[in-house]
Amino acid sequence: MARGDPGPHADATVDAGAFDALVMAAVASNSTPPKKRQTPRSDSELRRVSLLSPSPLRMPVPPTPQAIVDLLSRSTLFRDVSAELLGKLAPHVEVQAIGASQPILVAGRPVTAIHFLFSGRASLRSADGIGGPGVLLDDLGPGEALGVEALALGGPAALGVVAEEPCEVLVVQRAHFDRLAQGVPAVNRALAAQLADRLVRVAAAATRQAVPEAALGAAPPAIPFVELAQYTITPQLLDLLPQRVVLEHRLLPLEVREQTLVVGMVMPTSHIARAEVRRSLQGYQPEFVAVSSDDFAQALVRLKLDVRERPAAGAGGKLPKPVYQVEIKKEADRHLQMIGDDAVQMLDRILTEAVERGASDVHIEPEANSVRVRFRQNGLLQDRREPVGAHLATPLVGRIKVLAELDITERRIPQDGRLVVRFGSRELSVRVSTMPVARGEKAVLRILDPAEVMRPMEQIFVDPRQQELVGRAVSAAWGAIVVFGATGSGKTSTLYSLLNYRRKIRPDHSIVTVEDPVEFVLPGITQSGVNSRAGLEYSTALRGLLRQDPDAILIGEVRDQETASVLVEAGTTGHLLFASAHASNLPSAFERFHSLGIPRARLVQVSELFVVQRLVRRLCPSCTRDEEVPAQLFEALGKRGLLPRGATARLPKAGACEACQHTGYRGRVAVAEVLAVDERVRNAIVAEMPIDEFTRAMQAAGQYVTRADCARLQLSKRLITPFDALAAAS
Repeated sequence: MARGDPGPHADATVDAGAFDALVMAAVASNSTPPKKRQTPRSDSELRRVSLLSPSPLRMPVPPTPQAIVDLLSRSTLFRDVSAELLGKLAPHVEVQAIGASQPILVAGRPVTAIHFLFSGRASLRSADGIGGPGVLLDDLGPGEALGVEALALGGPAALGVVAEEPCEVLVVQRAHFDRLAQGVPAVNRALAAQLADRLVRVAAAATRQAVPEAALGAAPPAIPFVELAQYTITPQLLDLLPQRVVLEHRLLPLEVREQTLVVGMVMPTSHIARAEVRRSLQGYQPEFVAVSSDDFAQALVRLKLDVRERPAAGAGGKLPKPVYQVEIKKEADRHLQMIGDDAVQMLDRILTEAVERGASDVHIEPEANSVRVRFRQNGLLQDRREPVGAHLATPLVGRIKVLAELDITERRIPQDGRLVVRFGSRELSVRVSTMPVARGEKAVLRILDPAEVMRPMEQIFVDPRQQELVGRAVSAAWGAIVVFGATGSGKTSTLYSLLNYRRKIRPDHSIVTVEDPVEFVLPGITQSGVNSRAGLEYSTALRGLLRQDPDAILIGEVRDQETASVLVEAGTTGHLLFASAHASNLPSAFERFHSLGIPRARLVQVSELFVVQRLVRRLCPSCTRDEEVPAQLFEALGKRGLLPRGATARLPKAGACEACQHTGYRGRVAVAEVLAVDERVRNAIVAEMPIDEFTRAMQAAGQYVTRADCARLQLSKRLITPFDALAAAS
């Protein structure tokens, strides 16, 4: 505390570390005993000294620590804080004496602490653009918290506070207040409630002030008055304006009408607020309407516009706020402070919404008037319901680059990376790709959920015959298992599932991977990533892994001739190898390796299994219904062999319910063709048997299950629609 004779806390800086330890422990020793008091000055002497000094005076006889605790415990902010914890805070509280008519807080100046009026009487005064210079807005008495607005908004004081008589003020530095709020979450809620209450009181007082028409000049156009209950204010609408502007100027975005954004304002005639809105909006013309201060104050609580940090998702079973692995490792990274809270919170909400919707990809695309955000859900791209403000285009991609540990200053070339994000105990891997485009940079995020990737093999291959063939190959001692498919067809998920199955049945084996990049960290498996900058390519990493005494090896993707050659080499040296490649069907799979210099005969000599798969939308089991299909469709299904025996014209169709967000689909399912390689297959390939004859022979031998067989089974199990079955089997 401040004393007449400089004590240990008189001019000391904030000891944040010490107080943080006190807050976390809350069991430290008793407070420092007060020093010997000096003879107090008279009130008249104190007032005379205060008026002569341009700055606040130090109290010659400060209140006792117990008196400080008593006042703080009666305040609205700290009523839920224990007396013991407030006792630990008391030695860090500075006491100031303010003379009559002297300012306690000056509008427009930064506020680095929260002040509590200990004794005396003060007044809250308006600044320009709020109610007129010097207008009395509120009377303040002992126990009132001063500077709440500035502390909440993180900017300069919007209102001034003047001592109406000699006052004693308790000063709690912001660092101490923040640490106390972290230890006691109720402090944040009390701060939000007090801010709302203060706004209501100030607005009511400002409304009572009469402003002469002559001072205003010509009468402004009439501004309509609306009630907020008429509008649905979504988080997407709130994203169009920075939260700082919303809170500081007491306004809310209400509705988008083509290129017009309706903005409700408590003070709709404030030129400062209007100019701030126009600066923040890009691509929209604002239309201003008036709302009551009571309505706005209630909206603060209803919309959870917390003065500290608005959560990315609400309660009620929704996901918690995401936490990023890179921030755990690099809390002090200087780039994290360059992005801005708006972009940070926006990305949190986008990822939260993507995970809640079950999206596999997120596309973030800058446009002329906004940032277009689209989610790939059940294989189809769907727009986010509300656009993102254009002012967030660059910061949003910058935030993604920081989290993916990419070069935030490089915007001329594409970049690829990966980030890990946690939603409570749920951890997701996100593959990041950025690309320079005409209006900035586009970012695509591929969300990989371990719960989906590590699914049991039986959930991927629903056909019992496929399960038998795949299980036999994964249990083999050597050979190659290659999964083919287009981009985004689930090849990685299938490979990880097979690898996990291998790990379970052979825990005594050494399993290693080389990936670009490493998608998930799998327990019990040694994983390495490709590093092109350092010269570590697939082929180089594979040759190194072959000298690590592995039993099974996973290659992320066969891309070039050298990698294909190493795959063949691994298959001939007694290793079981898992790999992926791009192909749409079995003939094109053989052609893919032939183009890389590996003839079909050579490929089948070292292979155990080929899988070619596509992903189709899985019907929602909660709302799927049967419906009679047209005769033409029923005939087409029969010609393709997609109808099970005894099938009728009533086949499954997508419905709509809350569980699937009224889409009729929940996730996707793989429609796969599987070829298990044995001596009969190898002999047929060496003999260059025509592909049609080859597939019929292998089907008869039980070594080949076609996509049509798989689609027919899934249609009979009501997993897919007839249209998707036709598309997958073609």
